[in-house]
Amino acid sequence: METVAPGTRIVDGHKDIVDTWKSLSRSSPNMAVDAISVVAGGIGIYSFAASLFGGEQRQGANIRVHASNGVIKGANDRANLNTGGQIRNIYGYDSQGILLGDSGGGHVNPDGIHDFKLNQGNRRQALYIDIVADEDAICIPLIGVTQPGGGQHFGWMGDVFRACGLEWYYGNVLVDGSYMPNCGWIDANHQTQDTPDGVVTVGQASFKWYLPSFSKDPGQSPDSYDMDFYCHPRPFEVRYDAQPIEKRTVEQRQERHERIRRGLKVNELIISPHAKHLASEICEDENSLGPDFLSLHEGMFCDMKNKKWYPICDDNAGLIDNCLVMNVANRTLSGLFPHPKALGLVDTLFSYDRMVQWD
Repeated sequence: METVAPGTRIVDGHKDIVDTWKSLSRSSPNMAVDAISVVAGGIGIYSFAASLFGGEQRQGANIRVHASNGVIKGANDRANLNTGGQIRNIYGYDSQGILLGDSGGGHVNPDGIHDFKLNQGNRRQALYIDIVADEDAICIPLIGVTQPGGGQHFGWMGDVFRACGLEWYYGNVLVDGSYMPNCGWIDANHQTQDTPDGVVTVGQASFKWYLPSFSKDPGQSPDSYDMDFYCHPRPFEVRYDAQPIEKRTVEQRQERHERIRRGLKVNELIISPHAKHLASEICEDENSLGPDFLSLHEGMFCDMKNKKWYPICDDNAGLIDNCLVMNVANRTLSGLFPHPKALGLVDTLFSYDRMVQWD
C-alpha cells in the first residue's frame, strides 16, 4: 500500500482547498456539513444531517459507509441489494500521505450502513481515506467521516464516479431531505494466482479521496468550484490493479463491466418511485451497471444487460400494446413486441428472484 496519497501535489498547489480545510477546522463539530457533489452538469452542494455520520472515537476516524436498500415486494422484508457488498479494508492517511491506520474489512448490512473505525494510536486526523474493494462488489452512494479530537465531519457522494466516466448506478440514500446521490462501483479483480499456500485471489480496486476537497467552505459559492479539478486531474482517484483506472483499455473496461454483472448475488429488479431515477437515462449511459431497473415515475423499464428500455403498460393512459405488464406474484415482466426479423409479435419475458421497491 502506497504511503504518498494521490493528489497531494494538486492539493498543495490549490489554495482554495487548503483554505477550505482551515475554515472547516475552526467550525463547530455539531454543525450540518455541506458536502460537494460532482455531476456532469457541474457542482452541487448538499447538507449532511447528523444521522449520516457515526459516533466519534477517541483515536482514529469513524467512516460510515452507506448502501442502498429497499423492501422486497410481496414479502415486506428489507433487503440488502446487489449494490451492497464487502469492503476489504479502509486506510487513513494524514495530509502528507503518511499512513495513520486501517479499519479491517466488513460487509454493508441490509440496513444499508456499516461503521469502519480506523485503528491508530493517536488522534491525528486522516485527511485521505482509501477504500479497498473485496470480491463482493459494492456500489457506494454516500460516506460520512467523523474525525477524533472534536468530531469534525466530512461527507462524500458517489456522483463523482458518474461524472468522471466510471462505473455507477442509482442510489436511494437521502441527503439534504430529498437528494439521492448515485453510487460508484468498486470490486476486486477476481484473478487467481498460485502460491505456496494454494490458489489465492489477487488484485484489487480502491478509491482514495482528499476529504476537504469534497467539503464546502461555508463562505464559498458553488460557482467557484471547477469541476475539472475533480476529474482532470483529481483529488479523487480510483485505482485498479495498482494503476489508475482511466489507463485501462476498452477491453479491460468491458471485462470489468462483465465481471461486476456476473457477481450480482441475486437476479433482482429494482423499482423506484423517484422522479430523478429515469430508466431511459440509466440505459443510455455506457458506464451504468447494476440490476434491471423500473421507473414508476417515467413508466419505463431498463434491461441493464442489453441497455434497452421498454414502456410499462398503463390502462389509465391507454397504453396496452407494445409494453410490459408487471406481475408481482410471479416476479415477472412480460409483453408482446414486434420483432424486426419476424412476422407478428414475439413474447418478451423478464423473470426475477425478487422485486425490490425503493423507499
